[in-house]
Amino acid sequence: MSPQKYVRLFDDLARLTKRKHSGKATRIPYHKPFGKDWDYLLFAQRPGNDPRPDRVAIDDVMRRVQLRQLGDEWLELTAAAARKHLVRTISQSLIFSSTSTGWPVDNDAAEQIARQAVTLLPSARFYTNGSFASPTASWFLDDYHPLMNALVDTGLIVVNDRNIFMIWREEND
Repeated sequence: MSPQKYVRLFDDLARLTKRKHSGKATRIPYHKPFGKDWDYLLFAQRPGNDPRPDRVAIDDVMRRVQLRQLGDEWLELTAAAARKHLVRTISQSLIFSSTSTGWPVDNDAAEQIARQAVTLLPSARFYTNGSFASPTASWFLDDYHPLMNALVDTGLIVVNDRNIFMIWREEND
């Protein structure tokens, strides 16, 4: 997907956050480099006045779309750390230390996409399943917990009191 399509996608998602919708979680595959790696967007509405902690609400959505539930293993990030994590996730290979040749998002476009993701929901909190050892590392620190049956997967979950948004990648060698 081109960076321009991501911009339009985030515009559409921003409109969804303002609309009343059914509360169903929808998982949409949006890219398939080399015919084997899948990347996902997910958008779900939380029930009105949902008193549950974020991690419980996220796990409920993961259960509905048949992904692993991490409970207390969800790693909470600051907005700045969330942006950096997403830039790294969508601009480089998750497995190899060099920039992925099959991933079509360069650093500038990744920065723009990450800024849009982090600012999509007002009063947002941010979660992921692990952190990279460094901005160029090809693998994670010890706190990595996979959601999918892939060699590696990661991304960003953006949560506020009304919505849950997920942008996620999985990669196999």
